[in-house]
Amino acid sequence: LGWGRKDGDQAKERAALGEDWNIYRPEVQAHIEKYFTPKVKATAPYGVSVWSLGDECGYDTGIGFGTNGAPYYAAFLKKRYGTVEKFNAVHGTTIKDFAEAEHKRCKQSVDERDWPSWFDQVQYAQQMYSDTYQFLSKVIKKYDPKGRVGAEGSSGGDLELTVDKLEFWGPYRSLVSDELLKNLGPQRVRGTWWGGYLRSSRNGFPVNQWEFVLTGTVNADEWFAVSPGSTEGSHAGDLMPAPYVQKMMPHLQKLRRGQAQLLIRTPWRDDGFAFYFSHPSGSAASLDDRFTPQDASLGDLIRFCYRNGYNVKMITRKTMAKLKGQKVLFLAGANALSDEEAATFRDFVKQGGILVADQPPALLTEYLQIRKENPLKDLFGNVLLKDLGDAELRKVSSGKPQLVAYGKGGAVKLGY
Repeated sequence: LGWGRKDGDQAKERAALGEDWNIYRPEVQAHIEKYFTPKVKATAPYGVSVWSLGDECGYDTGIGFGTNGAPYYAAFLKKRYGTVEKFNAVHGTTIKDFAEAEHKRCKQSVDERDWPSWFDQVQYAQQMYSDTYQFLSKVIKKYDPKGRVGAEGSSGGDLELTVDKLEFWGPYRSLVSDELLKNLGPQRVRGTWWGGYLRSSRNGFPVNQWEFVLTGTVNADEWFAVSPGSTEGSHAGDLMPAPYVQKMMPHLQKLRRGQAQLLIRTPWRDDGFAFYFSHPSGSAASLDDRFTPQDASLGDLIRFCYRNGYNVKMITRKTMAKLKGQKVLFLAGANALSDEEAATFRDFVKQGGILVADQPPALLTEYLQIRKENPLKDLFGNVLLKDLGDAELRKVSSGKPQLVAYGKGGAVKLGY
């Protein structure tokens, strides 16, 4: 992006900033913008269709511990918890100000089984990752106000947070993440994994392209698709389309001349059921084997929808309004839920909805604090983390699932 050079004035200015490149430092932002802006100004007049901020971007959960970082972490905690009292209740501390909170590295928190502190740091790193994209997008839009900005082949982090206010996101293929992204931003620019790897099928049929159009997934690798002479590119060294691409062109023309646009722009049908996605729950699964990864069930449920022609509708905490009108909601690996989420689910069932869980839900709060009482005990029993043994693979009974009646609806336990 143009600010990482190690020579000339830029290198001297960078050295003067020290080793702490916290994105929230005003002087760091000023330095980045100073050297990023000329590239944006020089490129914008050519009519950029999509501004990709890179391929394979990522972040490290160890960021934010620089010499200047303490005030920014305290500000993050204030935004995250709202009050010191709330922080103390979660962490069992007695601090008077967020500046007094201990900033633990992830390894220390894991070793101490201090899961809330671990998740605080993970979410802080993910917030910084998202805010870096937002900062660069604002710089671009000073010169291209309608620019579509994002990245491709990159870590999603907290995906809902990462793509907020971005118009383009093209990750590597992931069954669950692709469907989540489709639900979070159906109007974002969509790309396709065009199938240029040597190990990919080169029979002249656009199988990959059709799949992406039909499922609405949004992967992209346009950054190297037109690399003349590359064995993984679409064009030969003389800039002519490679033979296998020429074979695909008649099929692609059918897509280009209306079929693809019609399919892409047609609203998805509402089939009356949805899957719940919880980022805290997915994060918890990396800490203890007793927590079921969300992908363990969501992947199979999504494939079931593909095979039977159902829409994959996913709901998150921020999009809970989409629950209205649904008849069935699946909780897949819902390890960590807030009291507000639990109350919404109870009301959903009370009004006639069916809530399905593949494991005991709400073992933790949204901060990954171990619960002493399960807020969904009326639906799934007062199951707590201490009640669970080690995770094991075993045959699931093929009998009829038991429905626990509650209000006008009920809850169903699957596999446990």
